[in-house]
Amino acid sequence: MVVQEHQNIVILKKIVKAFSKELVRKGEGVESYCISDCSKWEEIKDAYIRNTEIIIAMPLYVECVPGILLEFLGTLPVKDNGFSREVAKKFAGPDYYPLPLRILLGIMFKTTFVKKMEGVASSLDCTKPLNYRPWS
Repeated sequence: MVVQEHQNIVILKKIVKAFSKELVRKGEGVESYCISDCSKWEEIKDAYIRNTEIIIAMPLYVECVPGILLEFLGTLPVKDNGFSREVAKKFAGPDYYPLPLRILLGIMFKTTFVKKMEGVASSLDCTKPLNYRPWS
């Protein structure tokens, strides 16, 4: 039986290969690991500790992080507060924005967006409210 890789994996491998090729061209070292092999986690952790610039690449599955990646990241030691760097703050989420703007965005979300989504839900004949939490 021949198993073909999912198209997202094929695309991801091409992207990683292109990044690696360009980094090598610029004289940077490149190490590549696959965390799905749990027996390699110690080796990957050592690489994480040794290196300062780390890129984590993964296919996007319904806009969420795969559980195995979250599990692996939970095993890593804390190196430094890299999110305090100015470049990282661009990706740090809404807490980076001033309080008045966060309050305004919160009000907009709780009114306009929720009402719009309730309208979409009712047009699709959804019977559960948006705040329905079946797990609680």
